[in-house]
Amino acid sequence: MFIAEVSNLHKTYNKLLHPVKALNGVFFTLEKGSTIGLVGPNGAGKSTLIKIMAGLLFPDSGYVKLRTKKPLGYVEEEPVFLDLNVYENIMYFAELHGISREKIEPLLKNFGLAEKKKEYPVNLSHGQKKRLALLRAILHQPEFLILDEPFSGLDPSMALWMRNLILSVKKRGKTICISSHILSHLMPICDRIIFMNGGKILMDYRMKNKPLFRIFYKGKIPKDIEAEEVKDDSLLIRCERERIPEIVEILVKNKVKIYEIRPEGIEEIYEKLYRGGKNE
Repeated sequence: MFIAEVSNLHKTYNKLLHPVKALNGVFFTLEKGSTIGLVGPNGAGKSTLIKIMAGLLFPDSGYVKLRTKKPLGYVEEEPVFLDLNVYENIMYFAELHGISREKIEPLLKNFGLAEKKKEYPVNLSHGQKKRLALLRAILHQPEFLILDEPFSGLDPSMALWMRNLILSVKKRGKTICISSHILSHLMPICDRIIFMNGGKILMDYRMKNKPLFRIFYKGKIPKDIEAEEVKDDSLLIRCERERIPEIVEILVKNKVKIYEIRPEGIEEIYEKLYRGGKNE
């Protein structure tokens, strides 16, 4: 069952003076419970597409149909908040959605914001603002969540926290659309990757059941980790995307430091599409 249908979207900015075609005939559907990643360089059309899907922009032509019972959740790349403290920001939206006050404190604690509840968002760190924006977006448990560059500007530990949180939302059967420049964060989460450039879809890549992941590390790998290849600084694992957080947790508990998790194979597609490689 499709939860979203994007049909022949066109969008041009500055039509009279210096027209810039942001979208040039974009089509795709998104199945309920799936997660899709949007990848492409700056100016590819990702943010315009996401804003149209979120209802913040109108296309020049084409349409987006959403089949959801609840309002969607949306996190912009640079979140904007009310001129209230952290607690009051969340409380405002909780009241809009009929969520009781008693549920706010546990949520703030789970998102690492309990000690910042009297702070104004302007005084929060970049990572804390991202957490607050995500909490606000999923407060009403939407069926469809749209995230615009959720990993931008985050340090590795905060990016991992964000990825695990998105995975937990995915496991609850929610549908997610994520725009990101960082393939290594999208691969463990997404069922599909849509590569965009020049306002068009270059490739709609569907993930295989058990892709390969290269984990860069420092330490001693425990014997119960099954790997296809083990090097002094990296190991290659073939597994379902959903198992990556579990594997990382096992490694960390064994005092192995994780520096990077990189999907194997999709970089070649990226090179071909964006850096002049020849398509096969």
